[in-house]
Amino acid sequence: MWHFQQLRDYIYFAKRYKEFNHRHANLLRPRLFSEKVVNRLIYDRNPYFKIYCDKLQCRDFIKDRLGDSYIPLTLGTAIHPDELGQLKTPRRWFLKASHGSGWFRYIDEAVQPLDEEAKTEAKSWLSKTYYDVNREWGYRGLTPRLIAEQIITDMPEKPPLEVHFYFFSGNLAMCRLLR
Repeated sequence: MWHFQQLRDYIYFAKRYKEFNHRHANLLRPRLFSEKVVNRLIYDRNPYFKIYCDKLQCRDFIKDRLGDSYIPLTLGTAIHPDELGQLKTPRRWFLKASHGSGWFRYIDEAVQPLDEEAKTEAKSWLSKTYYDVNREWGYRGLTPRLIAEQIITDMPEKPPLEVHFYFFSGNLAMCRLLR
């Protein structure tokens, strides 16, 4: 049985898919990768998604199962950008929102410092939820927080690569590298 919110999400994602791809999506029996992603957003209500969507909860989840060596060092957390200035941070680090996707900023004190522009961006992250922006149910109701995180890279003067792995039914469907 459909939940009312699920029906609203179905309509939202079907319309959005058509706007982006100029064709209707097969969301009941998806074949394309993009259709499978949208299908999962609408139908999959795995309770672990709430943990995966909250970066701080996810870190604890990984640490409890695999240990500290699989996660970057957390330099600190904050509920307001002004608190970040009190943290002891290296010259280069990442500022991230715990409750969103793609909400991060590379901080290099020599080039892109934690200045008023960065703090304003962080305030905007804290003022909304990723559910409100992209309607992904796993982000709904998460506590907005900021994370200062260590950079892991073997190229000290370049921003690190970001790696995404996409799994469906337990099988790796795609790997994406971002710079």
